[in-house]
Amino acid sequence: MKNVSDLAQEIRGVLSKQDVSNLESINLLAKEVIKAKNGYQCWLRQLEFREGYSTKDILTWIHQARTNGDLEETIWRCFLAIHYGRPSANGRKIESAGLFLCGFTDQPIGRGNVFPAIWSHSRIG
Repeated sequence: MKNVSDLAQEIRGVLSKQDVSNLESINLLAKEVIKAKNGYQCWLRQLEFREGYSTKDILTWIHQARTNGDLEETIWRCFLAIHYGRPSANGRKIESAGLFLCGFTDQPIGRGNVFPAIWSHSRIG
């Protein structure tokens, strides 16, 4: 990764070709870009699949869909992870996204069947 001054100089060069005249905050922009890139790389390391994850851990199911080459299913499972669990787990086991994906069973269920399965699981009597 470039340092702030190198990145700022590169940004200035690109923007000057676009007739952008106000280049005062380029160093701040460069710092934010580097900060975002570092945060993104950290996030990717946290999402790496590791053997031994629980079958209820959404990362297990994301890895499975990605390995099978099913892009739509991978995106769906990432969506569940973002909204119901894993990225915010911060090292703790949070399995709500995996439970949701599996409809509270042992295997993932189709996207069209998620809500009916959860509804039937949550009904009393």
